[in-house]
Amino acid sequence: MIEITGEVDYVPEREQQIMAPGLIRPNHRTIPVLRLRIRTASGNLMQILHKGDYPGDVTIGHEVVIKGIEKGGVIHAKSIFNKTTNSWVTKKPRAFDCFIATAVYGSPMVEEVILLKNYRDNYLLNKKIGRNLVNFYYLISPSIASKIKDNNFFKTSIRIFILLPIIKLIKIFTNAPRNKEIFR
Repeated sequence: MIEITGEVDYVPEREQQIMAPGLIRPNHRTIPVLRLRIRTASGNLMQILHKGDYPGDVTIGHEVVIKGIEKGGVIHAKSIFNKTTNSWVTKKPRAFDCFIATAVYGSPMVEEVILLKNYRDNYLLNKKIGRNLVNFYYLISPSIASKIKDNNFFKTSIRIFILLPIIKLIKIFTNAPRNKEIFR
């Protein structure tokens, strides 16, 4: 995930894109698409693409902060914040994206939760099967998280038998530096 700041240089008309049916959403649907071009402080022009929710206002000359993933010379924005108007162009990112891990560890800022979010953003969301898996996770995880958040037995069991093995595999897969405290 990268973060860039720049001034909006170009905003074409907004468009709607027809999405093909998927595993989670079997019907065709349209989603809003926002395309921007921004000029960074170093003078570079960057193409920005955002899909998936109803974007707020942004016009030429506004300063924006964009978090996203670079693919083929285009930044695919996960979030866009308009510093000029002090408002979100996209929906405000949720603090509790990893519902189950946040319920188990008690905070979205714990190293394990951040590792899981980074894996989701940098690996799973880049592949169709990963996006379908994430969509399925978001269908079932809020109800699971609400049931386990106050139950220490379930939190400990899920941490030991599900989350720790997943975290170990992610660290092996991504060659992340190992922190001995995670594996106690």
